[in-house]
Amino acid sequence: MTRYIDMTMKEIHRFIMLNEQVPNKISMLEPEILKAVASLGYNLGAIEFFIENNKPIFIELNPIWGGHASINGFGDD
Repeated sequence: MTRYIDMTMKEIHRFIMLNEQVPNKISMLEPEILKAVASLGYNLGAIEFFIENNKPIFIELNPIWGGHASINGFGDD
């Protein structure tokens, strides 16, 4: 298995092909992703997970990435 850090241009086509499949996988997992985020009490964030046996294994939820909203508030205010 090639690690991303070891990839060369010869792997570019496989990398692109795998990444083109991401939207379909996200759509397939959307109900479980939304349930996981809602169960934590959030409606916005960056969720990290990997897929094993076609099921998401959740790692973490970053409710506000970049820290901007926590420093300056959120929305129009």
